[in-house]
Amino acid sequence: QQSSTSVDENCLDDNSASSNMNNASSISSTWGCVEDIRVYIFQKELWAGVALAFLYCNVMTFGGLLMAYLNSCGLTWEVIGLCQGASNFAGLLGTCIFALLQRFLNDVRATALCGICWQFMLLSVSMFGVLMKNPWFIIVGVIPSRIGLWIYAIASTQLFQQTVPEKERGKVGGVQTSLNSLFQTIPLILGMIYSD
Repeated sequence: QQSSTSVDENCLDDNSASSNMNNASSISSTWGCVEDIRVYIFQKELWAGVALAFLYCNVMTFGGLLMAYLNSCGLTWEVIGLCQGASNFAGLLGTCIFALLQRFLNDVRATALCGICWQFMLLSVSMFGVLMKNPWFIIVGVIPSRIGLWIYAIASTQLFQQTVPEKERGKVGGVQTSLNSLFQTIPLILGMIYSD
């Protein structure tokens, strides 16, 4: 019975030590997250990353919300699928156009500006389609806008690679990915709240 008591005490000691280690690990992890955000905030290209995150807060892509809206406007799933494929091809085309613009302009910031202006111009056409309740205007704007999206996404990533010190790239990339994911959930939450 005495050995049973000492085993129980050892288990309690192990559990409290494990609990203390978990608490210390949690505090360390939280502080690491705060430190990563601080490193991100002090980057030269901070606003390029914030702009990229805002692009993820966009329903004018062939995601679930836009596809459901187009279907409710009377388009068949086959047509929507073909448009989604064309949109994906436009994104691939954007990566090729990025390389051409880089060669021509030889400036990543100018290339990023061209991409974001192209996307804004074409999404304006899509917004006109939403106001007119015309799904074809939306599609005509969304598909080629993906070219600008991909040009800007690649340009902003390259800006970070060129300006962020190598030892901080993992932290900055992690915060950027977290921001992108956070902004991507906003339209989904709003879609649940304002579903009609």
